[in-house]
Amino acid sequence: MRYFLFALGLLGLLASAHAQSTAILEGNVRVAGTATPLQGAHVILEELAQGTTTDAKGRFQLANLPAGTYTLTVRFLGFVPYRQAILLQAGVTTQLTIILEEQTVSLGEIVVAASGLPQSRTDVAASVGLLRQEAMASVGALHPAELLNRLAGVWLMTPTGEGHLTAIRQPLTTEPVYLYLENGVPIRSTGFFNHNALYEVNLPQAEAVEVIKGPGTALYGSDAIGAVVNVSTPPAPDRPLLQGKVEGGSYGYGRALLSAGTRIGAHRVRMDANVTRTDGWREATRYARQSVVARWDWGRAGNRARLSTVVSFSHIDQNPAGSSALSAEDFERNPRLNYTPISYRRVWAFRLSAAYAYQTARSRLELTPYVRYNITELLPNWSLAFDPAIWDLRHRSLGLMVRYHHELQPERLRLTSGIDLESSPGSHFEQRVRATRQGKIFTAYTLADTLYDYYVTFWQAAPYAQLEVRPLQPLEFSLGLRLDWARYDYDNRLSVVTTGRHRRAPDTSRAFVHASPKLGWVYRLDRSLTLFGSYRHAFRVPSEGQLFRQGATSNTTHLAPVRADQFELGIRGALWSDWLAYELVGYQLEKRNDIVSYVDAQGVSQVGNVGRTRHRGLELSLRLKPTEAFQLEAAWSYTGQWYVSWETAPQSNLSGNELELAPRVLASLVLSYTPSFWRGSLLLFEWRRVGSYWMDAANTVRYEGYHVANMRLNLPLHSRVSLSGRVLNLWNRRYAERATYHPVRGSELSPAMPRSIYLSLQYHF
Repeated sequence: MRYFLFALGLLGLLASAHAQSTAILEGNVRVAGTATPLQGAHVILEELAQGTTTDAKGRFQLANLPAGTYTLTVRFLGFVPYRQAILLQAGVTTQLTIILEEQTVSLGEIVVAASGLPQSRTDVAASVGLLRQEAMASVGALHPAELLNRLAGVWLMTPTGEGHLTAIRQPLTTEPVYLYLENGVPIRSTGFFNHNALYEVNLPQAEAVEVIKGPGTALYGSDAIGAVVNVSTPPAPDRPLLQGKVEGGSYGYGRALLSAGTRIGAHRVRMDANVTRTDGWREATRYARQSVVARWDWGRAGNRARLSTVVSFSHIDQNPAGSSALSAEDFERNPRLNYTPISYRRVWAFRLSAAYAYQTARSRLELTPYVRYNITELLPNWSLAFDPAIWDLRHRSLGLMVRYHHELQPERLRLTSGIDLESSPGSHFEQRVRATRQGKIFTAYTLADTLYDYYVTFWQAAPYAQLEVRPLQPLEFSLGLRLDWARYDYDNRLSVVTTGRHRRAPDTSRAFVHASPKLGWVYRLDRSLTLFGSYRHAFRVPSEGQLFRQGATSNTTHLAPVRADQFELGIRGALWSDWLAYELVGYQLEKRNDIVSYVDAQGVSQVGNVGRTRHRGLELSLRLKPTEAFQLEAAWSYTGQWYVSWETAPQSNLSGNELELAPRVLASLVLSYTPSFWRGSLLLFEWRRVGSYWMDAANTVRYEGYHVANMRLNLPLHSRVSLSGRVLNLWNRRYAERATYHPVRGSELSPAMPRSIYLSLQYHF
């Protein structure tokens, strides 16, 4: 018995010695703002690869830990990851209270478009441009170009009103190579693309804009070749909100913005309204818009279920419908002239989406049904001289986006899978007009016969999966695959026509199936330096207009999807405690099967998949903040874009030429000053450079490009009242927003607005 008692005593001494040589870590995890316990949060000591999850009261404990210094990570889907270095001492119990912040796009450099979940931009294997609400508010943009042109490699051209042509890793184009989203939901159906899609969004009152440059991730399918642009609406507020802003300026410009919202229990509501009008600085270029966005958010912090419902409506009425280019002589002598005052564009855009999310400690299920309705009526000015017609384009959509995130192994393995479903019936009606012209000016028109009247339904089903793997703590891979099935059912309401300039195909259906692989990697050399790279494939099914508005082509229903492959390599980081932040990216994008209009050997106009282009570039973004008062943001890009294979006529082969409307250099500087002697004030100086480019595909005439400067000033007059002003085109330079050359008509230039001045008064409660 005494030997047994001696053994027990010896074991007790050993256990006591072991307890004194090991440490215990315990604590609780709560939600910021409400102190709600967070059940199921992952608590991990990275160096030991040891962890646990919190219980129903948010508590956790890790025992028998070797003494030392470790990195503690706490993660929960939908919250900002918490990371802290902690010292564990032998025989000591360390207690912590950890507060997790809900993750939204307004926090730092958080983005959501790349993976569907909030994540740091430094963790994304792609170049993502980000504009947050603070920057957008300081700009008070009249046009999306004033915002997006701040990003490296981005050029939006302003034709008239809020229309836009876009160049992101592509030349300036109206082709369907961009995907525009609102809260992750496409603004328009793939089958009914419109290059002006951003004017259907209430951008001045948005929360953030993200631009994924180049092909999209596995989450996005057709359209996402040049870029994915995601506009986020602001969440409903936790406290009562009332904010109004009135603006006035040159050329009869006026705008009123109103925001209001509140919270009642678990329900939060918000409404944003935008009413804008201008006479236009050129003849017959008036513009008006009315937009309303209403949002209802349901759910409390820490709840597993959330619901966010957004209703958007925009009405746009503008003259003319296009860029209204002038001859070189009129550009210099009378830039206010407008050759096409009778042209117009009227748009009605309605969208409703309800994003439901249910999340556990290791998974998140998202269901987003949506409906949309679009009407576009226009008399386009670009065809008045050779094919004048009034267009009536309509489509409505019913869709469902299902997405599921699951952490198979916390911090090591995450799977995102889902499916996009959509049905979009629409119509295309086109009526010939007889236009009257006096000299260069089109003054009136009368209606004539119907050219096209057809009904088409676009169907889409697209499952996808994306796997994020972290084999080592600093290294992460992402692999994705998306399978798109798309179909058009076309019903011609007129007779079949097989000859002439306006041929019409018989009733038909056309289906497309395409797989898009993606691969990316991120390597964190340290907390302030990251390398990343990716290969991304993208495609674009022909739009309904390309397939069924046949024109003089003998057959257009045979067209195949445009395909693109991009390789990208980049480095991003910060120096001297974030005094300097930078990102440098190099890429090559090759586009094949491009849809080209050409003339065959018999002299007949045709459309076919015979184009191949190559796009290479470097993009540099810098942010310098040497003092609290001064900040400098710089963006620069250098690109080379060529026709690899492009034959538009038997004796007109453009292969080897540079693409027109593709400047090699884009640059911008934004210098901001926030003086300490006037809290809340801000002075901004902006400089923008668009380099020279070829005006025609034959590379015979070159435009020298331009540079322009703007000034902005924001002054708080009271705790609730602020005054702001801006001067655009500060040096009053005459330049062309877009310059092209035609062998018969010569140079055609779209004049930019001269110096203009605007003042606004804002009240915030």
